[in-house]
Amino acid sequence: MSEQRTDGEELRLALDHVPAYISIKDGDGRYRYANRLLLDLLACTEDELADLRDEERFTADTIGRLREIERRVLDGGQVRDEVVVESLDGTRRVYWQVMTPIEHHDGQDSGTWTLGIATDITGYKDLEARLSQAALVDPLTDLPNRRRFLERLEEALIRSDRTRSHGCVLFLDVDGLKIVNDRYGHVVGDRLLTSVGQRLRSLLRRNDTVARLGGDEFVVLAEDLGTEEDAAEQAAAVVAGKVHRAVCTDYDLGGLRLTGTASVGMTLFLGMDRTIDEVLTDADARMYAAKRARR
Repeated sequence: MSEQRTDGEELRLALDHVPAYISIKDGDGRYRYANRLLLDLLACTEDELADLRDEERFTADTIGRLREIERRVLDGGQVRDEVVVESLDGTRRVYWQVMTPIEHHDGQDSGTWTLGIATDITGYKDLEARLSQAALVDPLTDLPNRRRFLERLEEALIRSDRTRSHGCVLFLDVDGLKIVNDRYGHVVGDRLLTSVGQRLRSLLRRNDTVARLGGDEFVVLAEDLGTEEDAAEQAAAVVAGKVHRAVCTDYDLGGLRLTGTASVGMTLFLGMDRTIDEVLTDADARMYAAKRARR
């Protein structure tokens, strides 16, 4: 004959099977209840729970965040929020937590306690971050794509407006990519584009940006070229020369050797004197002028 359970035991059994971390704490932040999933996370038994403090498991930053949430709940408000929890062993997880105040009455012991229900959303947040990053990166070259470059150019114009220091944009077109694709196949053409991206990235300063806009078009953003226009133009010409020499040389593409050529157009900018579209259009026009001159 099976043993009959009380209503409290039935409730505990049910909560132990809920795929969420469930806790009850008193007004001093002491655990009064934790379901099985939370006990496993805290690495303690039911008997050990009463003496457990969060400081024994989590970092100071995590404790501060948890205490701030508990204070808001004890003041009478329900909290729904993402919470980053870092354990003392360095493990970092993200939880979606709902915490609400509950009134506790047990003889002479009464007051407001907190009921918390949390679910682990670390995997979802990691996926969200990867998708967000992928939306800003060119999948072939792993460089910033057009969208990300436009964001960085906008930020650069704002910084230039504040410091009154010039910057420049270089528009680069890899010549003959269609001929390479038609003669040797798109795999070789993709290798050429990847190699161009690697060379451009290797020669620029840390705060410069190189991006692939699509097809055979790359763009370079260089900042902090100086407050004097003549000096800034000379500095930009040096950058353009480095870019041109880096691209217009021999490539070993899986045993096939090709000599790359490119057309480069350059334009200076200073603050918000011109819009993003105007800066890019000018650099693009200068690149096509260079291409026509070479022909």
